[in-house]
Amino acid sequence: MTVTIDGDVGGRVDKASYPHYTLKEIHEGADCIEKALAIPQADIVEMAKRIDASQRVFLTGMGTSYYVALTTQYYFANLADFYIPVTSADELPALAQLGPNDLTLAISQSGETHEILKALRYANQHGGQTAAIVNMPGSSIVREVDHIILQGAGPETCAISTKSTISQITILLRVAVELACLRGKCGDVVYAEHHQVLSELPEILREMYTSLVPTMRRLGHTYCHTPNWFFIGRGIYSAVALESAFKFKEVSYLHAEGMSGGFLKHGTIALIDDQTHSLAFIPSPEEHHLFNATLSNIQEIRARDGLVIGVHQLTDDGLQMPLDDAIVVPAAPALVTPLVHLTAGQMLAYYMALALERNIDKPRAPGGLTIRKSSIFPAAS
Repeated sequence: MTVTIDGDVGGRVDKASYPHYTLKEIHEGADCIEKALAIPQADIVEMAKRIDASQRVFLTGMGTSYYVALTTQYYFANLADFYIPVTSADELPALAQLGPNDLTLAISQSGETHEILKALRYANQHGGQTAAIVNMPGSSIVREVDHIILQGAGPETCAISTKSTISQITILLRVAVELACLRGKCGDVVYAEHHQVLSELPEILREMYTSLVPTMRRLGHTYCHTPNWFFIGRGIYSAVALESAFKFKEVSYLHAEGMSGGFLKHGTIALIDDQTHSLAFIPSPEEHHLFNATLSNIQEIRARDGLVIGVHQLTDDGLQMPLDDAIVVPAAPALVTPLVHLTAGQMLAYYMALALERNIDKPRAPGGLTIRKSSIFPAAS
């Protein structure tokens, strides 16, 4: 029997006109948001009710899904005034003393991640409740949890998770909005505004897929020989920095560390030199505290002669950013700006790897890393 998946034949996803699956799947992020917004409200509300009824809730994941959890932790705190600790799945059994009124909420693209399954089984063994956001129907996690939301992002062919990341954050943002309503933190007007903002996000991302290509190509060719990178942000943008650095090093093989801007100045900033550049995720000026704190961190880096590239919106007041280079993203409301910045981070990782001639769809293939002529490493003498 011939199987058709997302318009492709034989069970294989076609690259269509894209040079790599990675780029295709980055560009599918907008479609995945629309699919996430089409998930029945009843499923989202049920997840919010389970969170609200729990004595304690733990968010867990591994790799990218762990950073998704960190990102959405801020949405739960800021929208619903509900703090949910985030623990990597491999460490959750060592930290969480779970009981029957506790909920472990896992995030997984494949639904087969060993550490996440182990954490969920630990929760079940201790009488705890379990739930998950999963991309793959029929996977082990789907069969083992008490409540599931299938994100329906479609298969990811490339090794790094891109569109699934955007989808998972969108779903959990919807859950956070519903939880805010349950807890009396969100009125009808604000609720409608949040959903309007989410519905407009796919078009913002589609604009980025085209408009940012010249900038990303230039940055890739200009900075691909820089061996070390710090990615920084404040508040929710610190989680964006962590995930973006993860993508960057995963596909480019360049050393990148993500961290909060405040953390950077405590010791790590001593490593700033001409071989270490920084990428700063700058919130909209409307987010006054985070915006000013981020600019302060940028100035600290530049005071040590560090080079800083900023990801930011174009401001109407002519504000001059203290930057050496920039990725100017489309204007978006604060609610979804982190998703805009994450998309910019994915695109930068792709175009940096492209400039370095990496095996983008299958990083670090068996047999080790093949260093090409464009490598940052000098030839052996």
